Amino acid sequence: MDLGTSMLGGMAIFGIFFLPIIMIILIVLFVFYYQHKQNKLRAELMAKAIEHGQTIPDNFFEETKKKKSPLKIGIIWTAVGLSGVLFFTFAIIGNGAPISSLGMPTLPLFIGLGYLLIHFLDKKAKKKAENDSDK
Repeated sequence: MDLGTSMLGGMAIFGIFFLPIIMIILIVLFVFYYQHKQNKLRAELMAKAIEHGQTIPDNFFEETKKKKSPLKIGIIWTAVGLSGVLFFTFAIIGNGAPISSLGMPTLPLFIGLGYLLIHFLDKKAKKKAENDSDK
């Protein structure tokens, strides 16, 4: 076994086991950095407001999260599911993969379809409520 082969094996082991851990650590660090930066900006804004004698609202430090629409979430999940179904369909056709491999990507597909159904049902319910309130 020469040095190149043993290095390649070592790099493969490193890539398989340690790169996902490193990626998770980096994502967590970026999230904490962003939150720290936001809190620092809020504190500076609060200090400036106090310096100028302005009142500070009670909910100043509360997070305002936008609620994602079921349509957006449904489209994303459906696209992920469809791409998985297409991938495994071509894998079954090309490589003779088992048909049971189609089961996994259908999960996000049906989650997406469920969100789309929720969106359209809510839309109809809101429309019906508006028509009933007009009468």
